[in-house]
Amino acid sequence: MFVYIKNPPAGEYKLPTKPAILDQKGSIFIPRVQAVRVGQQLMMKNGDPFIHNVRSLSRKNRQFNIAQPQGSPDREKTFDQAEGPITLKCDFHRWMEAHLWVMDHPFYAVTNAEGEFEILDLPPGDYEVSAWHEKLGEQSQKITVRKDGSVSNFKFRARSE
Repeated sequence: MFVYIKNPPAGEYKLPTKPAILDQKGSIFIPRVQAVRVGQQLMMKNGDPFIHNVRSLSRKNRQFNIAQPQGSPDREKTFDQAEGPITLKCDFHRWMEAHLWVMDHPFYAVTNAEGEFEILDLPPGDYEVSAWHEKLGEQSQKITVRKDGSVSNFKFRARSE
């Protein structure tokens, strides 16, 4: 799941110095869900011994479709607008899909296998946190970050169909 603060505190936030990495290994995108910051580089790699491509289904940022034959150099992409999720696909292997969020602030996280996450350096205050799952959709909840760093719990509830 991707978790982020919908109403971040105002401020100027330094961009990460390292690019985010999207690799294609074993005919899957690794990682399947991730975020980059507006202006941060996304480095796309092909770790397989055959051709792949990365096609974006973005709405706000310019769409792209980059072929990556075996042994081709890594490709770089930078996004200029916050947006998410952007679905990424490989047209050669139709099951390959990843989801990318482009964020204009650093207050987000991807959960681990147990659904745990941590958003660092969020100052005390009242916020709206949102969690997105590719099959279960998005849910939001109000939280309070206290001065001692403790936070009210966020629970994502699977909806019955």
